[in-house]
Amino acid sequence: MHLWNIELGNLCILKIAVDGLSVNDVDILRGLPALTALSLYVKKSPGIKIIFGMAAGFTALKYLKLRFMSGMAWLKFEADAMPNLWKLRLVFDAIPRMDQRLDLYLDREQWKQYQHGTALISMEHMAGLGEVSAKFGGAPADLDYVSRIGVVSNHPSDPIIDVQLVDSGTHGDKRISARSPESTSCSLHVPGAGAGGEVSWSNIIGVIGRDLFISCLHRLSRSEYGAIASLNRDFNSVVRNGDIYRLRRKNGVAEHWLYLYFGSPLQWEAYDPSTGRWIQVPNMPPAESTIWEALAVGTKLLVFANRRVALRYSILTNSWTWLGHADAMNTPRSCFGSASVGEKAYVAGGTDSSYRELSSAEMYESETHTWAPLPSMNRSRYKCSGAFMDGKFYVIGGLTRSRELLTCCEEYDLNRRSWRVIDNMSQGLNETKLVAPPLIAVVNNELYAADYSENNELTAGQQVDHSWKIACTF
Repeated sequence: MHLWNIELGNLCILKIAVDGLSVNDVDILRGLPALTALSLYVKKSPGIKIIFGMAAGFTALKYLKLRFMSGMAWLKFEADAMPNLWKLRLVFDAIPRMDQRLDLYLDREQWKQYQHGTALISMEHMAGLGEVSAKFGGAPADLDYVSRIGVVSNHPSDPIIDVQLVDSGTHGDKRISARSPESTSCSLHVPGAGAGGEVSWSNIIGVIGRDLFISCLHRLSRSEYGAIASLNRDFNSVVRNGDIYRLRRKNGVAEHWLYLYFGSPLQWEAYDPSTGRWIQVPNMPPAESTIWEALAVGTKLLVFANRRVALRYSILTNSWTWLGHADAMNTPRSCFGSASVGEKAYVAGGTDSSYRELSSAEMYESETHTWAPLPSMNRSRYKCSGAFMDGKFYVIGGLTRSRELLTCCEEYDLNRRSWRVIDNMSQGLNETKLVAPPLIAVVNNELYAADYSENNELTAGQQVDHSWKIACTF
């Protein structure tokens, strides 16, 4: 059972059937920190009082359904036991017959309470509770007894309890409302619930709410989103409209996937380092080009063909879109340096259609699909690399028109909207390899570069205070 706490720490929605319910079971469920919706089906009613107390746990729970398949249960909800609980639903499929109650259960404290007309289910003040209902199934005489003695007691400040009595013999349906005179609220109506009160995948969004559903999904790996989107139309809409990714970004939930293209025509694959899985990307529509480049920003992947943005891939819809001239950069370019942060991407340098090196720079906003010009760098360069670090955009290395290798870097301050030259920042990197830009990456806000030496050794260097130190040799 301890494995639940280890392996299911991110579980948000749980629907489970158990043979019985014990205090230890409640403690296990309390240990699931992200649990927001719980539907628990209990085959055998517990023989002891189950207390949902104020101990740590259930802090995220907003929807709770308890269904007992074979009789009543003795339950107590202490004040503020579930501080964020909004909807509570209790279902008892069967009430023991009048002649069975005392014979079978007289020695049990709960049925002594039942015999003397004391409520078996009590709820102290739960400040966050908005809706609560209780459903009892049984013979008419038993239902009359339940109605007469008041099986459920409720704090005056809690909402009205909508009590439904169902005649299991005639399949009739009788409803009453149990409330204290001081309580003020409306009876329970579960949006999207089926005729029998069941919660299925087709109506779960209506039951727990769209915001809560998105909050649950944003904790999952996005490699699971495709399967979730295929369940029904509502799920597909939630996954595809981008709300999940906006919430992930707000809460600092990030998954760094690597996208690779190869072959002719171009083929794409994605790699998830956290799981070690390769994910197939839909085939890119065929396009003719002698120069291919790509840029990832937000939930989009931009592919440049012959210096223009030709195609856009969306991880939301898992599809490609042809782009027109309206999506092009202000200055079409190739061999540029680029980096992205959040929904914005920055490009600088490169060559234009006449193969002249550029000093201009631009910013791309993926939400609006627009390009905006930035101040130009101090020096023109192409075959350079870009990185985003410490809230600044860096353009490193590159070549001049005379193919002179540049060792200086330029730093763009987003707040000041100005460039600063940093001398010798890329000195020693790939000095004998003029074909490719510097191979750099930012890890934990530190800049790393890989250098291919003449003897085919790969050396990783870490940049500290604008100087390099050897991190490792492969």
